[in-house]
Parts: sequence; C-alpha cells; structure tokens
Amino acid sequence: MLAASSAGRTDANAVPRLRLLLLVRGVVARLPTCHTASVSDVQRGDPRLKEWVSAPAHELAEIRRSTEAWNRGEFEQWIAGFAADCEWYPATERGLLGESTPIRGHDGLRAFAREANEHWEHYRLEVTDLLRRGRLWLVVGRFRARGRSSGVEIETPMFWVTERNDTGKVIWARSIVDLDWTNPEFSRHLRDL
Repeated sequence: MLAASSAGRTDANAVPRLRLLLLVRGVVARLPTCHTASVSDVQRGDPRLKEWVSAPAHELAEIRRSTEAWNRGEFEQWIAGFAADCEWYPATERGLLGESTPIRGHDGLRAFAREANEHWEHYRLEVTDLLRRGRLWLVVGRFRARGRSSGVEIETPMFWVTERNDTGKVIWARSIVDLDWTNPEFSRHLRDL
C-alpha cells in the first residue's frame, strides 16, 4: 500500500511525502505550483501555533541572509549559523518516508551541501515568514530545485523548525514539507520548550 508507513500503519502524511518522493525519483514530472501560506494563515489553520509569536524583523532578516548564502553556494556562511554539535533532520528522500537519520556537526552539514550540489542543478530556498516560541523558531517558506541529471523540477512549501542555543546558533533542526505534529522527535521539541 503506497500510503502506509514502514511499520505498516496508515500514515495520513504519507501521500504528500510519497508524491514528493516520486517526483524526486522522476516518476512524476512536476508538482503543481502552490503558494506558501503566510504566518497568519499558518496560525489560523493550526490552533497549536496560537502561542507562537511573529519574530522581530532583524531575526527574519538573519534567516533570509542565511538562506541566500545557501542559494549563492556560500555554504560556509550558511553553516556558521549552526552550533558545532548541531543535529539536523533534513527533508531528504529517507526523511520523506519517516526514516531520517540526523546530520551531525559542521562536517555533516558540509557533506550534505556537497551532495545537494552534486544532485541538484538548481536548489533555492525562500523564506517568507518566521514564528518564535522561546528557543524554537518556525520558518515558513518554499523549496525549489531542478535535478542535475533528470531535469525534474520541484517546488513545494517548506517549514524549518529550529532550536537555538543562548548564542543564537542552531542546535537542533528539522526541515519538513508539512507540519507533522505526530512525528515524535518534532512533537517532543514542541512540547519540551
């Protein structure tokens, strides 16, 4: 069954993840264009975000500078926003299936950036809004990419949830294509902070 998790349970989020996975593998030609919701739309759509607040403009600008560094291929500038012992769960093929293992530390981030550059001809992140709750940041945006060998284009809303240390560096992060509140690692961070 296509919409079942690896444990055999039906997963309500498996269909969007599977669709993106099929796109990455070249089974489907293109996802339909969709618009990223604004923070207020996200907050209205999910009552669990009512306690989150819009971040100050300088923090949104900081996130945008970091993603623009990624977009320009200046990966060391992007990595500088992470703590040396960070842990990041990216929305990769395995991550879309719920089998993600974390990328750890600056060396892991460098390896991920090299691999992304090898597989994607065009890989662009766009940040539209930012919410905060304590040390947690919820970044709302878009992901656009084109496969280097397949030429397949991907465009999807994307969310990045990060936990920051006292110096503002990312110590934990998860990039997701939907707000999957049932993911134990994701919900643990939301509950604990």
